[in-house]
Amino acid sequence: MRDNEFFVVPLFIARLKLEIRVKPVIFTKKDLLNMSELWGVILNPKAGNKKVSRKQTIFDALHAGGIAGEYRFSEYAGHASVLARELVAAGFRRFLIVGGDGTVSEVVDGLMTSGVDSHEFIISILPSGTGNDWCRYWKIPKNINENLEMISRQKEQWIDVGRLTFFRGDKLVEKYFINSVGLGFDAEIVARAEKLGRVAKGLSINYLLGLLGSMAKTKSKHLMMETDDDLFEGKVYTMSIANGPYSGGGIKQTPNALPTDGMFDILLADDPNPYEIVRDVSRVLFRQSYGGVLRTYRTSQVKITTTERHMIEADGIVQTDGEAPLTITMVPAAIKMIVC
Repeated sequence: MRDNEFFVVPLFIARLKLEIRVKPVIFTKKDLLNMSELWGVILNPKAGNKKVSRKQTIFDALHAGGIAGEYRFSEYAGHASVLARELVAAGFRRFLIVGGDGTVSEVVDGLMTSGVDSHEFIISILPSGTGNDWCRYWKIPKNINENLEMISRQKEQWIDVGRLTFFRGDKLVEKYFINSVGLGFDAEIVARAEKLGRVAKGLSINYLLGLLGSMAKTKSKHLMMETDDDLFEGKVYTMSIANGPYSGGGIKQTPNALPTDGMFDILLADDPNPYEIVRDVSRVLFRQSYGGVLRTYRTSQVKITTTERHMIEADGIVQTDGEAPLTITMVPAAIKMIVC
């Protein structure tokens, strides 16, 4: 190795036993001074039940495709947020996220809470999760070579990010999300699909099975919702507060949602009986149409108060022990993303 070169070795977690060969990447002093050209790469090795050979292929292809920088693997729920903040502190401003909706959400949360202006960041995503709902809207390719080609074109788009706050006991919790927040039936599906995923990871069918399994068990609960222009009070069976149109592994619950318009699209079911549940859920699943007990709203902020506990999920991550009041606000044009 010449005197003006350094080895930068990606950080690997030995106990994950991924059997990936570590290949050091050589950067010159000039490279290291120009951090804007380097990537902070955050990978979820568990996303989508990818086999070791697939993970090895991703690792090799990214290096061969010129994705130079520092590689970090997430180890546990919430770890990708921690890694993102660490990479920001190390000077990185470009981030490649390899994983599903949950990993993308965690990284965005980490960037938004890093203490650095989010307008300095650029993210790109290689989808490898179960649902990939956020990338579905943008038609982000799963194929590694096609994804690298997308990155090379450097087409950037400002995207909106949502901010959720709720209470966990006496503590106010803040969570940034990128795609959607769900309550009631919507969150029950996610929780059930997560349990099924422990048996059959990586299958989008888990969402459908979770939907069917949760349909009869979820009960409508009272809440009050305040938006920019409306006030709703009543029993709600399910609610989706969406930045993007897809959720639940490809279900287009909010077909008019745009992640660039500074607004949330809300879908809620107003205290349906069993027949109305089947009738109106099928409307959303198969026709992307509304009616019956389904109500829709558009707003830049939402406040929800209730005396009953509602299950909450954000980007497919169940927010355990979350309590009202909940506030959900839009952060318009919060961050840049590379798109097709």
